[in-house]
Amino acid sequence: MQFQRHFGSLVSCSLFAAALSMPAGLRAGVDESGFIVDWLVWGPLATTAGCCPDGLTGRLDYLSDGGSITESNILPKDQDEVLPDFNGAAASTGFHTILGDVIPVWSVHNTIDPAGDGTIINVNPDTVDFNLIYGPGFDSANQGCPAPVENAVGYAVCYIKNSAATGLKAMIELGSDDSIQVKIDDCEAFYMSVGRGFGGPGAVQNRIPVTIPPGSHRLFVKVFNGCGGFGFRLRFVDPVTSAQSPLEYGLDPVALAVPELSSGAVQLDLVHTATPDRLLGLENPVTVSITGTKVDPGLSDDAEVTVTETLAASMAYEAGSAVPAPTSVSGQSLTWKLTAGALTTTGITFSFKFLEAGCGTETLSGCVAGEYSVTGSPCTYAVTGKACSVAVPLNAIFLGSIIGGGDGTGPKAEGIGGVRLDMDSFLSDLQIPPENNRSNDADNPDTPEDESLIPFQPITDLAAEHPDAPGVDMTVATELIDGTFFMPAQIVEINSAGVQFEFAADDPQPDGSWNHILSNITHDIDKGVGNIRVAGREPFATGVGVHASAGVTFDLNAIRAKFGAAKVKYLSTLAGVDGCGAGDVNCGLVNLYIIYSNEDEVLVDFTYAKQFDTDQGEDYLAEIPAEAAFLTFATGRAGTSDCCDHGVFAEARIFADLPVPKLTATPDVGPAPLVVNFSAAGSTAPAGETLSCYLWDFGDGTTGSGLEVSHTYATRGVYTPKLTVQTNKGLQASTKGTVTVNFRCDSVAPYTSTDIGSPAKAGCGNIQDNCITVFGSGKDIGSTSDGFQFVHKEQTGDATVSANITRAIFEPVTKGRAGIMMRDGTAADAPFAYMQVTAGLGGLKATYSSRATTGATVVNKTTPNVQLAAGSAYLRLERKGDEFIGSTSTDGSTWTEFHRVTLAGLPASLRAGFAVTSRDSLNEGKAAEVTFCIESVGPTTEISCTNGTDDDGDGAVDCLDSDCAGNVACPTGKQIHRGDTDQNNLLQLTDAIQILGYLFLGTPGLKVPDCLDAADADDNGKVELTDAVRILAFLFLGGPPPASPGPPPEACGTDTTDDAGGVDLGCLSYPNC
Repeated sequence: MQFQRHFGSLVSCSLFAAALSMPAGLRAGVDESGFIVDWLVWGPLATTAGCCPDGLTGRLDYLSDGGSITESNILPKDQDEVLPDFNGAAASTGFHTILGDVIPVWSVHNTIDPAGDGTIINVNPDTVDFNLIYGPGFDSANQGCPAPVENAVGYAVCYIKNSAATGLKAMIELGSDDSIQVKIDDCEAFYMSVGRGFGGPGAVQNRIPVTIPPGSHRLFVKVFNGCGGFGFRLRFVDPVTSAQSPLEYGLDPVALAVPELSSGAVQLDLVHTATPDRLLGLENPVTVSITGTKVDPGLSDDAEVTVTETLAASMAYEAGSAVPAPTSVSGQSLTWKLTAGALTTTGITFSFKFLEAGCGTETLSGCVAGEYSVTGSPCTYAVTGKACSVAVPLNAIFLGSIIGGGDGTGPKAEGIGGVRLDMDSFLSDLQIPPENNRSNDADNPDTPEDESLIPFQPITDLAAEHPDAPGVDMTVATELIDGTFFMPAQIVEINSAGVQFEFAADDPQPDGSWNHILSNITHDIDKGVGNIRVAGREPFATGVGVHASAGVTFDLNAIRAKFGAAKVKYLSTLAGVDGCGAGDVNCGLVNLYIIYSNEDEVLVDFTYAKQFDTDQGEDYLAEIPAEAAFLTFATGRAGTSDCCDHGVFAEARIFADLPVPKLTATPDVGPAPLVVNFSAAGSTAPAGETLSCYLWDFGDGTTGSGLEVSHTYATRGVYTPKLTVQTNKGLQASTKGTVTVNFRCDSVAPYTSTDIGSPAKAGCGNIQDNCITVFGSGKDIGSTSDGFQFVHKEQTGDATVSANITRAIFEPVTKGRAGIMMRDGTAADAPFAYMQVTAGLGGLKATYSSRATTGATVVNKTTPNVQLAAGSAYLRLERKGDEFIGSTSTDGSTWTEFHRVTLAGLPASLRAGFAVTSRDSLNEGKAAEVTFCIESVGPTTEISCTNGTDDDGDGAVDCLDSDCAGNVACPTGKQIHRGDTDQNNLLQLTDAIQILGYLFLGTPGLKVPDCLDAADADDNGKVELTDAVRILAFLFLGGPPPASPGPPPEACGTDTTDDAGGVDLGCLSYPNC
């Protein structure tokens, strides 16, 4: 991509309206990714703010001159000067010391060519790098930072225009080093106090939605730097498609008609949050809170503020929940008009609920977007903060909720960590030595040290209230939890009936355990660690967390009795490992178990046991066996030393029947391209639910949706399409099918398709346009007999076959051959010559094979090492008498001979064509599929070196053709145009001037011509005045042209005459021939 450079004092950083009809990447002023590359820059100013000023300090005016110029209204042009009122109206302390006595002016800056002359290379060509602009030498003594800039603020401005009649919704994407403020006119679009680097080219650190009003506007950027890197990059993109926004850019406010600005200084900072950020059940509400602080202390408490909150489509406002009540409600938007004082004291709260599950997810998610404005200000600002939530809409029994004091149908009690194994009130008979009590439980500080651990403890006497949370009813937990256990030995009891389970040998911790069981996996009450995640995924509303080495067992019969047996059919969870949420690493492996048992035995066939490392895991979904009376979750330490890793069974839930998907594919077998009609008709939903969507994964990397869909499989293969059906409550189930797509065999006329040597799978071919696709199996082309598919025709006498392999599919990918063959018949042991590629991990490797006589052993030539790639794998095989010459090319024009052999005694007529083998040595039916796009098939073309014609179509004529190398008509030497002294492929006045300069001014005046043979215009073997005269006479007096090979249109040629005195004038270079 070439970028237009701009010169002069008034520079456009776009082509304005004309540019809008051009591809976005060609607009001047932005690179192909849309980052603005042309700016007006100014500074740097000295500050005491460092890298990261707070919101109030960063929003101060650092350039005000104390009079008419402020950050709010300045509209700079190239070469404009500003003299700030330092330490007065301007918050800066002076111009930065790097400037010395120089007063900075606003200057045009191009990020690609910072110096404007190509002398500076910007390794981040989309970035305004103030270090490149101002150069090294900044004092870094204060902070000891060895970087060129310290305690500085820099400015950049560009002008933008929205030519539409309505506001343009866009997304600002930026990166900065360090803190940054962005304004459109004087309306702040973004402010962030941060110490960071701006990253490599294209790096985006922040995305800010904005609406750009119609007309022209100032884009104003202010960047603070402590030390080190100093700069930013910025672009506007479409918020949905990420395509470049259709804006016009400029660096002259007059040319772009930017109006004068009025102050829009930020006066408030409003933030909103959503609680909880993840919830169970669609019936539960989410509460949004909006709070505010004053950025401008002078803002009156009576100032009117308009706040609008817009809900996502998946949300529904709970009427009557808002405090205060909204002034208006329109669709998904709620609007309040209230005073700044009310916002900064009581704020706003309201609630919403999620709607039914959407297609394609078993969770609902969404964010509330907010904006506000202060009466009298021209600006509208975004409400910051993350007001987002996720709902799990399944109609399920949540086991983690039960542990934490909930009833299993919704959220557990707030802030409760669950059943802890070391609580006296839970386990009155269990005595734990202090050295084994890793949770520092204060309930039992004086436990004797000589008591042993009891492996399993039934939960039968839980207090009515949670001992850590008065008021939390634990009755349901008492009813439904069978018990908990430590793992001091490999074989321990896991249920109240005394059934034992044998864990892995390295799972137990004989000296104790990280001994507690969690219920809310985003909070570990023993360690106070939040933000626990499983397998890299978060957040989770609830779950069963078990530290190594311990377990918890649920009473399935009690659960069936409470909720109904029909609801206890399936268990779903995300089973994984987390390092306590504190970033623990290298804790070693942990074993996770899901165990079903009854009063007599462990149901071994249903046991789940997987080993994971920190932050690993996987989804688990299985039917609960009807004979199971107990469900156990356990974590073993897998031999690691003490570590806070624990098993987490996130959102473990039991639910009723799954929907039953039914997949029909018609047809399910046929040749490519195969059109398959898929139907989900006959799929059913559990009682009380309906199927809301049908999702298809066709098994070839594409997807679809709908009750009935059609899909085309373009290439051969066995595909596994998958249908996922989903109910209106978000319950999903999947089923898979099989579609077999065969190779499409068709006529290959005028060629013939033949299987050589009886391959295990029959081969064939087809032709489309000028390309032949060959499908073949076979044991190999080698040894004393062959097995392959051959698409061929008779060729008599000298012949050439060339083709480009554009597609090659081998089974397996490291075996197979494909190429051009000339063969004496179709017998398996016939003699042949074969220019080919062989499949390997490195791609396609050129190889030459030949068999000299019937039944002889094949000779392979694999060097030199020529690697080719499908699409640019050109092969050529030529017969010239008894010689067979194989060549390769990457472009079809420039050929390199790979190898040649002499095969004496072959008949004049051979079979020539395209040979493919899968090297299926075990006769398993493995196949290869290769497409050859034909370059030439036919008699070898006689090459003339004197007829002025490109005989073989390789783009080279006569002696320029490599086939003419050594021909007597093509003497060696540089190819030149005589008289073209300056080698620009034209005969001009400058050619005569260069000769005169060489003769009379010496090399200090004009350099010696690189090709004295070309300067010898009259071919008398010397460079002298007559050569310049010959050129001038031809140009201006109608005289004869320079001697052959003369200027264009005459063809290039060599100097075939001897030069004067037997000394060759020489030609160091002549690049145009």
